[in-house]
Amino acid sequence: MKEITTITMLYFASLASAQGQEFAPYDQYLPHNTIELTVSSGVGQFGNPVAFSEPLPLHLLPSVRYYGERFYIDNLDVGYALTERPDWQLDLIARPSLEALYYLDQDGAAFLANIFYGLRPNLLSAKAVEDIERDFSYLGGLRYDYYQGASRFGLSLLTDLTGVHHGQEWRAEASHRFSATSGDLQLTFGLRLLSENYTAYYYGLRKGDLGSPIPPVYIGADAALNPYLRLDYHYPLRANLALVAHGYVEHIDDELSRGHLIASSAIVNWFAGISWRVF
Repeated sequence: MKEITTITMLYFASLASAQGQEFAPYDQYLPHNTIELTVSSGVGQFGNPVAFSEPLPLHLLPSVRYYGERFYIDNLDVGYALTERPDWQLDLIARPSLEALYYLDQDGAAFLANIFYGLRPNLLSAKAVEDIERDFSYLGGLRYDYYQGASRFGLSLLTDLTGVHHGQEWRAEASHRFSATSGDLQLTFGLRLLSENYTAYYYGLRKGDLGSPIPPVYIGADAALNPYLRLDYHYPLRANLALVAHGYVEHIDDELSRGHLIASSAIVNWFAGISWRVF
């Protein structure tokens, strides 16, 4: 079984947290210049589309947030509000790349991996995939959010600030929050457009990965458009305690899943449990 890292848990918590205070449920607002620590306990998984890899089980999710007048930290996301208006906001943001988590620990091959690869040439093995490494990159750029009642529309453009792959990610998403006595449900639909440099590094085979030349047809690198759907549910039990559930499904562009490194056409993350606001 793979090791569950603090980075993995914080990044999943980032995916599950609200995007901006103005869009958070009424009991998730964070006063300026305060730090919030939340711990969620339950069951879930962090999906991994890389061949011969297993999902990471999740049972504990820490979350750390801070919002100043303009500067804020949301787990691994760091931002600075350039302009704030009642119905829109423009931020500078930075965050580490999610895909590097897929390569942190490759111990233990998935039993069903051979099903995915049964009709393909025997190019990869569990041992070969275990030896493949990818570094974290830090992405930075601009994010624009427009708010209309319980809805939010966002656009962001991020580029590699660390020179790891020199790629870019463009993101567009629309969210709506449904509030009722049975709790708050937030539905988010989005699109991630990844440049070829980005996908070549995280989704494709590279020279030296297998210790031998790789035929170009097996590399699987191209610009990609990945749609995703996210569900976030929050039901308050008392002042600092709530039932929470999060689900995230991202479809991997066919151009990426045709390569031999990616064995799944979708990334599936989920978590359900009880959230406790420590302070």
